[in-house]
Amino acid sequence: MSVDFIRKFKNDKKKIRDAINTLYASAEIDKTFTGEINLKVVKLFNELLTEISSCSTRFKWVPNTSGGPISIAWMATSLSVGVLKNLSKKESFTCIKSRVWQYTRLLEIAGLGL
Repeated sequence: MSVDFIRKFKNDKKKIRDAINTLYASAEIDKTFTGEINLKVVKLFNELLTEISSCSTRFKWVPNTSGGPISIAWMATSLSVGVLKNLSKKESFTCIKSRVWQYTRLLEIAGLGL
C-alpha cells in the first residue's frame, strides 16, 4: 500500500469520527465516539442519518448508495460536517435527539468490532 492511500484512509476515518461526534454534540448528547471506524460503524451511521432525515429538512442530503456498497471512503466523501454543525434546535430537535440516543450504544459496540 502506498503512503498516500494509508494517509487518505486515516483521513476518511477521521471525517466519519468527527461527523459522529458532531452529531452527538448537536443532539446535546455528552458522549464521544472513540471506537474503531469500520464497515459496521459506517453502516449503522448511515442508518442513523437515514432515520434522522425524517426529522428535519436539513438532513435531506443524507447520502444514498444507489444500490452500491457502503464503504468508509464512500461515507467520508458523502459527508458534509458543515451541515451537521448548522443543525438548528428548532427543527424537530426532540426527534433527532431520540434517534441519536437509539444508535449510540450500537455504534459503541460496532466500534469495538463486535
